[in-house]
Amino acid sequence: MSNPSGHLRPESSLRRRRQLQLPKRRWHILGALTLLAFAGIAGAIVLTITPSDTAPYTSGQLALDPLPQPLLATNLNSDNDVLPDLLAGEVPEGENPTQSLRQQAKTDALGNPLRKDTQTPSNPLPNKPKIVLVDGKPLNEGSAEIYSELTQNGPFGPLPKKAENGNSSFEAYRKNVSTHSGQKSVSIIIGGLGVNRDLTQRAIDVLPANVTLSFAAHSPDLQSWMDKARLNGHEVLLEIPMASEESNLDEPGSNRMLKAGETDQNKENLDWLLSRAQGYFGIINYNGDAFLTRADAAAPTLNRLSDSGLAFISDGAFTAPSLDALAQSVGLPYTAGFGLIDPEPKSALIEIELSRLASQSAEGHTPVGVGFAYPETISSVKRWIDDLPGQSLELVPASATLK
Repeated sequence: MSNPSGHLRPESSLRRRRQLQLPKRRWHILGALTLLAFAGIAGAIVLTITPSDTAPYTSGQLALDPLPQPLLATNLNSDNDVLPDLLAGEVPEGENPTQSLRQQAKTDALGNPLRKDTQTPSNPLPNKPKIVLVDGKPLNEGSAEIYSELTQNGPFGPLPKKAENGNSSFEAYRKNVSTHSGQKSVSIIIGGLGVNRDLTQRAIDVLPANVTLSFAAHSPDLQSWMDKARLNGHEVLLEIPMASEESNLDEPGSNRMLKAGETDQNKENLDWLLSRAQGYFGIINYNGDAFLTRADAAAPTLNRLSDSGLAFISDGAFTAPSLDALAQSVGLPYTAGFGLIDPEPKSALIEIELSRLASQSAEGHTPVGVGFAYPETISSVKRWIDDLPGQSLELVPASATLK
């Protein structure tokens, strides 16, 4: 064989080339089979040693030391056990602890002084309502106490009455304040409360405690609202609907209104209205120009209010000349209001009426302005009250104006 150089290869080169040829095919096959055999044997050994997921678990027993047992519970009935005397040093042995501690107490659970004659818990001194004490101080300096001696059973629920000792709702539930000599005073009543929950809560929280609050007799949760107001230091009135020239007394649901000239119906209506809640010192009218201007219609109702120990305030929105004489004749605490401070819920108009109210105090008496639970009224009254010290005026509850 020739090569590119044209020289002949030596014989030794050919021999070496033949010696470097690859092994024959049968030896490849034999080696592959040998490797597969070894791999199969190794896999079988691994499977035999390692258990599969389905293989049963091994089981057996292992000796453990016994756990310590818990101590036996104390047998309280055992004669050998003695319980500690928690009242040692407070109550002598053999005495009734309730009676002994009760005799030592000077106040009840609410912090009110006890009567030394009876040692009756939760029995405040005469004419002093119970007060919840927080850190030794009255909660909002108010009380929602209802005196049982000032209530009686009625056909629709509890009704106010005078106590046997002469005490009355007017005296017990009014807010007593001390006025400063030489300083003029004014009074504000905000009515229509209890109907709108948000405005009612706002009036209770925002307005000063000397603002008298009036609640509509038909409002839901009336007792709860009155209690909240009194706990915040406000005195409260019950707002009673009365016949008006513009009201339709024949429409359904109006049978709870006081009607002109119907004495028997008025008595039943008044029983229902007065039983709606307790804790008010008097009532105020809602409307009523067709009722209060008639002496024959108003006289029996005023007499009933006097017998019940209540007071009466007319809002002054209309003229009723006979009311003052009728109230005096039956011994009813009464006063007429200055009029409505918000004939329309407009801030500018309300501010004008409040200025007129302040000017009335210069005449030597305390005028009573009456408004409703409008957002504008609450805001305007709050700002006006904040400015009273600069006018040498002080705000007093409406009950302070009653004669």
